[in-house]
Amino acid sequence: HTTMNSTADHITYVAVASALEGEARWQSSLSLLVHMSTQIVTATTENYNALVSCCEKARCWQLSLQVLHDLNEFRLRSSTVTYSGAVLACASQSQWQHGLLLLRWGETPSIP
Repeated sequence: HTTMNSTADHITYVAVASALEGEARWQSSLSLLVHMSTQIVTATTENYNALVSCCEKARCWQLSLQVLHDLNEFRLRSSTVTYSGAVLACASQSQWQHGLLLLRWGETPSIP
């Protein structure tokens, strides 16, 4: 029963984060991620991907880099979605140097 609740909680958090992504409400998405860390629900790559996508839409390139760093700090596996969102956030603000570095890092075999 606990596993079912945990799965339902995770799905709910991902759905809310995705809805916030559509609104480019990165502050709310970040608050949701912080709230998850205080609950039983563990944040996943999908949660971080939604936050990076919010950052991209809101043109918050520095925050997208911090989110990518945090994802790796928590030993979660980043994905192509994670890196492409961060690259696009950098590109939206003409931070091409950072975007190129991310593209290089994203070529490592650990990125699916």
